[in-house]
Amino acid sequence: MKEPNTEGRIKLLMERFEISPSSLADTIGIKRAAVSHLLSGRNKASLDVVQKILTTIPELNPTWLIFGNTNMFVHPINQDDEQLITERFVEKKKPELEQPSLQENPTPTPIPLPPTSPDKKVERIVIFYDDKTFETYSPSN
Repeated sequence: MKEPNTEGRIKLLMERFEISPSSLADTIGIKRAAVSHLLSGRNKASLDVVQKILTTIPELNPTWLIFGNTNMFVHPINQDDEQLITERFVEKKKPELEQPSLQENPTPTPIPLPPTSPDKKVERIVIFYDDKTFETYSPSN
């Protein structure tokens, strides 16, 4: 059986520690799309990605990650070590923003109009709605 490449070993690492692609990206400090491209085979793991993984998991054997012909870890790890590694990748939930209370009949806020010069005339006004529709108004002469 063929030995997996660096990208395959990253997948093995993610499976072993139940690391989601988004958690890997966020924890090591790369874009989520970069992890997606790496896992799909579109891109190969860059030196930067390998370095960031090794910095985040110093217990990991660099030779294994790059070449694959040795043990995954520099030293044997126990269950406590595995738990500590797993905890480094726990997705941190973003604090929920407090939603402003909606009033029954809110008072419309007037929109300040930009200053106009006498030689300029409004050609048209376009209003965009949150349902992705819009309306165009043109002044009648």
